[in-house]
Amino acid sequence: MAEIEKFVIDKKVSQRVYPQKIDVDFKNKIASVVADRFTDFDSLKAATLLRVKFYFDIDDRTPTNPWGVYVVKELEGAE
Repeated sequence: MAEIEKFVIDKKVSQRVYPQKIDVDFKNKIASVVADRFTDFDSLKAATLLRVKFYFDIDDRTPTNPWGVYVVKELEGAE
């Protein structure tokens, strides 16, 4: 694993994400996203499925956060 991490650290990495499905549960304050993720590093390319859940709170609105939505936790690989 250390060899892979070193390889990625030494290279320029970019990602593009294209959402397939977004579900927002306001009662439990969870947003679930399923997306296609395309990762490029050096001359290698990989396409994977991204599953992520965002746990959020709604609080005071500010000039920098006019909707007042704050992500408090992120869980990648969630079903």
